Amino acid sequence: SNSGELGRLDGLSVCDLSLGQDMRFNRHLFSLSVSVLNLFDASYAYQPFMPMPGRNYRLRLIYRISNKNSQK
Repeated sequence: SNSGELGRLDGLSVCDLSLGQDMRFNRHLFSLSVSVLNLFDASYAYQPFMPMPGRNYRLRLIYRISNKNSQK
């Protein structure tokens, strides 16, 4: 919300939650994570009149390519 002064916004707190796991299948390395951004669905803006998104979700899978010669 706007504090009444143009260009000035009230303070805010936004809570995010993430869980992740690194995994290995044979010689393949993966990282899997799931996140909930804006967990409590707070209404806020970093700039006046430009609201940020509500609660949203992220699923991330990373495959790591490694050089066989660099592993000990």
